[in-house]
Parts: sequence; C-alpha cells; structure tokens
Amino acid sequence: MDNNLIPDEKATTNCGETPVINLQYIEGPALDYHYNGKNLRADIATIREHGHFNHVWYKKCCELRNITLDTPNMIQHYLTVGAAAGLDPEHNFDTRFYLTSNNDVRLSGHNPYVHYLKYGEQAGRKPYRHKFICKEMNYLVITTDGDVSPCCVDVRKQNTFGNIYQESYAELQHKFIQYRMDLFRNPQKYPGCVECLHNCQGSSGGMRLVDYCTVQPQRAQIADFFGKAKLMSTRFHIEPASICNATCSTCFIFNKDFRRSQELIDFEKVARSFGEKIREVSHMQLFFYGEPFMNPRTGEFLNYLADHAPDVKVIFSTNGVYLKAQHAQELVEAAKKISVTVWSSLHGSNQQNVRLYMGDTFQFEKALKNISYLSRLRDESCQLEIVWKYVLFSWNDSDADLREVEQRARTAGYDQIEFYLTKQPSPSRRFTLNSEAWKNFGHNKEVLSENVIRYNLNSGYPILPDNDQALIASNR
Repeated sequence: MDNNLIPDEKATTNCGETPVINLQYIEGPALDYHYNGKNLRADIATIREHGHFNHVWYKKCCELRNITLDTPNMIQHYLTVGAAAGLDPEHNFDTRFYLTSNNDVRLSGHNPYVHYLKYGEQAGRKPYRHKFICKEMNYLVITTDGDVSPCCVDVRKQNTFGNIYQESYAELQHKFIQYRMDLFRNPQKYPGCVECLHNCQGSSGGMRLVDYCTVQPQRAQIADFFGKAKLMSTRFHIEPASICNATCSTCFIFNKDFRRSQELIDFEKVARSFGEKIREVSHMQLFFYGEPFMNPRTGEFLNYLADHAPDVKVIFSTNGVYLKAQHAQELVEAAKKISVTVWSSLHGSNQQNVRLYMGDTFQFEKALKNISYLSRLRDESCQLEIVWKYVLFSWNDSDADLREVEQRARTAGYDQIEFYLTKQPSPSRRFTLNSEAWKNFGHNKEVLSENVIRYNLNSGYPILPDNDQALIASNR
C-alpha cells in the first residue's frame, strides 16, 4: 500500500486535535495569486496566536502534492509557497475557495488565512464551501456486478467510483479515502449526495428525512470523520445476490431504477481483488439488496473469510427461507474461527401479518424452522449471534403481536429482537418517534438510536412487563 495513505497514529497537531489522515483533494486550475511578503513576521505571529494551523495535515498534503517542504517552519512555508499552491493550513479553511471568492484579497497579495483571521471572520466572509459529513459513508458497497460505491444509501449507484472485478482492493481503498475528502469539501459534485444534502433539514411523520448527514460540522466531528477514514476503508457491504424470494412492498429491487448487469456476485474475482490484503478487512456485511443465500457460493466465501481474515466480523441479513442445512453448518463452522451475526428479517409475528409487507407467498414458518435449526447447531465454541429484525407497522404492533414475536423468538432460539420505526408503507401509529409509548417500550431494553430498540431475550424481563404495559396502552 502507498504509505502516504497511512495516518501517523502518534502524531498530534499544535491545537490538540486528533491526527488527521493525509488526503489529497481535487486540484483546481492554477491560482493567479502571489504573496506580497510585506509582513512575513507579523503574519507568522497572527497565525500562531489566532489560527489553528495543523502541522500533520499540512506536511502530508505537501507530500501528496510533491511540494518540497524545505523549512521546519511550516507556517512560513504556507505563507510563501503553500497558499499559492492551494494548500490549506487546517480543515476549517479552504485556501483556494477563499482566494477565488475574494478577488480583493487575491489581487492585494495578502495571505488568505491571515486576512480571514484579522478581517474576514468578523466581516462574515466564508472560510470554506459547504462542509458535509455523511455517517453512512462507513463501508465500501460492492454490488453483484462488481461496482463499488461509498455509501449504502446510494441505492441507484450514482456515486460509483470503481469496480472490484477490474481493480485491486488497495486501489479501491485509496479511492474511497480520497472520495470522503472530496465529498466533505463539495457534496454537490456527487448526484447521489445532493438529495441527502437537500433533505438534511426535512422531516416526515416526525422523523427526519435524513438523519445521518451533518452540514457545517463542528471541529471535533471533522477530526473524527477523517481520523476514522482508514478504518472505514476496511469495512464492506457485499451483495451476494440481487434477487430475492420475498416481495417486500418498498424494496428497491422492484423499482424501475434498480439495475444490475448480473444477479450473482463473482466471489472468485472478489477474492482475487483482495489478495493477501484480505487480512486487513475488519467488517464484512454479506448483504445489500437480495437474499444472500440465493447465491450457491456464499458459504464458500464465508469459509474463505474464516481462513484468511482472522479479525473480521461478518454479518448476514436473511429472511431465512433459503437458509438451508448446509448454510447453517457453514455458519457454525465459520463462527468457531470468526465472529458471525445473522440478522433474520421477518417483519411480523405470524404468516398473516408478515404477508402484508413481505408478500402473499412468503413462507414464514419455513423461515423460522431454518433459523431454529441453525440455533440448535450452536455450541459454546461458536461466536454466532442470531437477531430478529422487526419493522413496526400499523398491522404488527399490538400487545398480542409483541408477545407472539417474543414467544416465537424464544422457541426458535434467537438471542435478540430489534424493533424499528419506519416511515412507509404504513408506519406504526402506536409507536412514533419521541412518543411516550415508544419511550416506555424502551424500558429494560437497549435503545440503539432514536428509531431502534433492542430487546435481549436473556435479559430476564418479558417484552411487555406489567408496569410498562399500562403506560403503553395509555398512549394508543
């Protein structure tokens, strides 16, 4: 791997921030700017006293741009060389943007950062374009046709930046890290991000349209976003199959814009792209759209991960119908070497209410039977967790439904049930975001986010304790 992409974990900045990965941003046209140098000593003092010059950031950017750093005084270098080259002194100041937005500064020969610190901030001049952080940009998403995108929300693959059948993991990792930096500076450049940018402040049914994006983030959020860039490039969503046996009413598979050039991923080509660097992979979510166990080689790829990626955490999301005995055995054997979690997506407590979302032909009892078989195969040597994912709709949120799903989960051998609020197609009217009913339902459970509550079946508490039941009923 290119060592320039590896952060210096021990380095610190002069303002006490978390060290930031050295990322190259997209270069624009040459700047028609020359520093006049009239007040060099005073400008150095201004930056030291009033700025937040990031030495780690600046040094790495010089390396990536092949700009010689011929002095230990990086502030002086920025003043005399770096600003004219479009380098930035810190995250929260965009030299190129400030100069191109303020012709008076550019033509005067004043250093843009010094000008901002002395005059621009007080005058309300912007130090950068829109800055944008997306919490969902924490996995490389690989679809069945090999396309790679930086975010699982980009279901139309508008932001595809590579193909794993044609490029190595090292090349894709490099691109992903650069992509995060470029998005941070200019989200409007990417069509898949524009919609999220516009929806950041919107809401529907009491829930934010987009709750994973931050516009104009704080300094600590920025440092965290870039500090984790290398880690995030070791996490993957891989789509084994883009076909499914269920017909969930809002699934994007049935949208006219859903496109894949092949239905099953070529795991052999995926493994070839990773090569020896498969050992670096920290998380592997073997699902995106489609049912993963409809790919006959999914279990084979799991065994490959278990043998070559000793620290990886693997997660499957399945409706359970295609989880055959052979798959169950492969899951258990892999879980003796690596951590494996199976998310069972069954959005109802029985055949009658499951079919309202997952389709009339969905085989609820078969899915539970397959999960039960998997659970029975486990022993103490397994790192295998089984979680029921249950989206709350208007037709599956009654006391009877909740008690039935608890009883079914215990019988089948699940470890947890996760309950989700949704916006469509018919959201629960009983449980809504921030309602007293939803808050009361969270008693003796783990609140994972504002719209997700996890119930541990080994907690010792029933799903609806008597003291909570009356409170919930009062809010119906």
